[in-house]
Amino acid sequence: MRAKNKIVSGFLQEFKFTKRYGKIYLKCLEQEFSINKMTVKSLQVLDYQDLPALSNTMIRGFLLSKLFGLLGMIAGTATAKRNQIFRIKLTFINDEVGLAEIDGKYYGLLLRELFELL
Repeated sequence: MRAKNKIVSGFLQEFKFTKRYGKIYLKCLEQEFSINKMTVKSLQVLDYQDLPALSNTMIRGFLLSKLFGLLGMIAGTATAKRNQIFRIKLTFINDEVGLAEIDGKYYGLLLRELFELL
């Protein structure tokens, strides 16, 4: 299961998150909004999931079990790629609220833009 990387309900519904040159934007057709401290008032994490990627887990487990047996299968499934999904509530400067679903990559960019983290 992958994150949708878009606003799923509320203000700016169906706008998708995009990134360019280390900045994060909301884009739908020809409209585009920059996400920063001047456009977003607050951010609240409502839900977080950290799930293993099923296909990656199966492939790694199978291949390493052929090479190293049971221990290889356990190691392969334990080191599989993880899918992070964040459901967040964005409150914009005009007090409108949007519910977004993003992955870990966009969440990191969003935190850096809103809170100036290095």
